[in-house]
Amino acid sequence: SVVPGDQRLEGLVTLKDIAPTILDYAGLLDFAERERMEGESLRSLVDSGDNAGTAEAVYLTECSWMKKRGWRTKKWKLILEGGGTPEVYNTADLELYDLEEDPDEIYNLAEEATAVIQRLKAEIQGFLKYRLAETGLPDPTEAQAISMRRVGRMEMAVPHDQILKKEGL
Repeated sequence: SVVPGDQRLEGLVTLKDIAPTILDYAGLLDFAERERMEGESLRSLVDSGDNAGTAEAVYLTECSWMKKRGWRTKKWKLILEGGGTPEVYNTADLELYDLEEDPDEIYNLAEEATAVIQRLKAEIQGFLKYRLAETGLPDPTEAQAISMRRVGRMEMAVPHDQILKKEGL
């Protein structure tokens, strides 16, 4: 079947669902299963137009321009400062948006919805505890530096011994 080009579904999914979905449409879902890929194919949701999604909530992390983490449900988006975000971005340390009422994330409700913030923070901590135990890896928001700070330093982008040079130069 062909994926409808103008279809938009409202369910929450994660990036780890994309590869199994593409492999499913290519007739190679057994490859995803054999390789024990995380995530699941979204094909049945796409083909049926089902808005169920594959997740009740999605963990967000950003360490390229800023150092933030977040938790997204269908209704809420919570964003927490992780430390070290440059002030040039002029972003709040704590952000909460009601995505049903404010899908463009204009009105930060962090100061008026403390009970929601506490609940969502507890959900993030539960997820992190589970995920870090499952992977055995450190928390990337704590372990990883803001990577885009290195932009502009050519030696960080391309090591000196790997720079391509034109002949005769």
